[in-house]
Amino acid sequence: MTNRFAETIDALQKNIENAASKAVSILLSNQGSSHERMALGAALGKVGDPRLSFPDNDMYWNVVNLGYTHILVATYPVTIKEWRDFVEGDKYKNDDFWSAEGRLWRDKERPSWQELASSPAVQQLVVDNHPVVGVSWYEAEAYAKAYGARLPEFDERVDIIRGLEKRHYPWGSPFGHGNSNTKEESLGQTTAVGIFYNDKISEGIYDLVGNVAEWTADIFESKAVLHPGSWSKDMMSSWPKASTSLSPAARLDNLGFRLVKDI
Repeated sequence: MTNRFAETIDALQKNIENAASKAVSILLSNQGSSHERMALGAALGKVGDPRLSFPDNDMYWNVVNLGYTHILVATYPVTIKEWRDFVEGDKYKNDDFWSAEGRLWRDKERPSWQELASSPAVQQLVVDNHPVVGVSWYEAEAYAKAYGARLPEFDERVDIIRGLEKRHYPWGSPFGHGNSNTKEESLGQTTAVGIFYNDKISEGIYDLVGNVAEWTADIFESKAVLHPGSWSKDMMSSWPKASTSLSPAARLDNLGFRLVKDI
């Protein structure tokens, strides 16, 4: 690890003034290796990442022109910090935010997200500025409704990634190396959101083809459709039109979600 990264991580751990802003500046510069940025991002998440916000904050959203409409899109996938606030607060049990099927799923006897997240085997994933994983489609839908938002439709999500110019990936093409948190990077886990600077469209939306797979609003033959690009999948899963479907009850360590909002 280079001195710049090691010194900044040390400063974060010692709670030195302005260390967090310096860490953000380094991450936004797209310098260092994927492993260095992962370590710095995790250190930042443990002391408080100033980039994070909640869906009731205007800074959470960015306007994206899809050609046929404009929508608000979350800068990042939903983070651990956001999810903890929801699942440990009153909103999670508020029936108004749940579909009938979702309530049936929620009220069955099963390990809670908090119980799953407390396992020593997944602690490297449970950092405030990492995208939340292990969330069912029902839970993602309820979270979105709690904030007057929704999950993106699959075709909308494709259009967000490709833009009006129909790019192959957020950064263009070819897929290359070091552009997104996929299996090729050999990180073996989620990272802090937004540390792969090239996995970003010009409107400021990060982590669109890697880090975590994302649920969409689409249901096909009783299964929920998702974009599979994530830390555990190779580049083929990062293609904007790549898709798979799972039971809405599925909870996986590479699967999260993102919010959109109609204007």
